[in-house]
Amino acid sequence: MKFQRSTLILAIAAIILAGGVYIFEIRGKARQEEIQAKQDQIFDVSKDDIQSLTIQTEDKTLKIERVGEDETDAKSPWKLIEPVQSPANLARVDGVLNQLVTSQSNPSDPDSGVRSLTLSKSELSDYGLEDSKNIIDIQLKDNTKHRLILGTSDFTGNSIYAIADPPETFPEQVAILVISEGAIDAISPPLEEWQLAEEPEETPEPEAEQPQESSPSPTPETPQ
Repeated sequence: MKFQRSTLILAIAAIILAGGVYIFEIRGKARQEEIQAKQDQIFDVSKDDIQSLTIQTEDKTLKIERVGEDETDAKSPWKLIEPVQSPANLARVDGVLNQLVTSQSNPSDPDSGVRSLTLSKSELSDYGLEDSKNIIDIQLKDNTKHRLILGTSDFTGNSIYAIADPPETFPEQVAILVISEGAIDAISPPLEEWQLAEEPEETPEPEAEQPQESSPSPTPETPQ
C-alpha cells in the first residue's frame, strides 16, 4: 500500500511538471511568433522623398535640410542648419537614412529585419522608451512627418528597441519595434563629423627665378 501511494505521488508530480513544461513551451512559442512579425524597413518611404531630418541625442540636436537633388551636387546635397550652418557630411546623413528606409532583412540571418512586439504602457520605461533622448524626425517633400524613438539594447546586444510614429498619448498596449543597433550608432558621432570637411585651398607654388645672364664686360681700349 505504501509503495502504491509513493507511485501515485510520483505520477502526480510528473503530470504537474509536464503541465508546467507544456505551458512554458506554449507561451514561449506564442512570444516567439509574436516577435517574428516582421517588416523589411522601418518607414516605407523613398530616401529621395526626404526633405529634412532632425536628430536628437543626449549631447546634441542636429537639423539637416536637403539643398540639392542628388549626390552630384556641388559639395553635398545636404546642409547642416543647426547648431551651425555648414555643408553636411553626405556619408553621415546617408548612414541615418539607410537605417530608416532601406531593408534590414538578410536572407542568411533569420533573425534579421524589423521585428514587432507589443508591450503594456507601464513597461515602456524598462525598454528605454518612456523618456528617451535619442530621437530621429524626418519630413518628406510633401510635408509628411515621421518620428523614431530609440530605446535600450535587447538581450543580444545586437538590436535595440524603438517606437515608430508614436501617438501623443500612449494606449494601454503599445506596439514597439526591434531594430538593428546600427540606428543608434548612426546618430552617435560628434558634431564635427557631421560637417563636410573643407578641402584645403591649393597654394600655387612660386615660380623659380630664372638666373639672369651676365652681360660681357666692355673690352678696354688700347691706346694708339
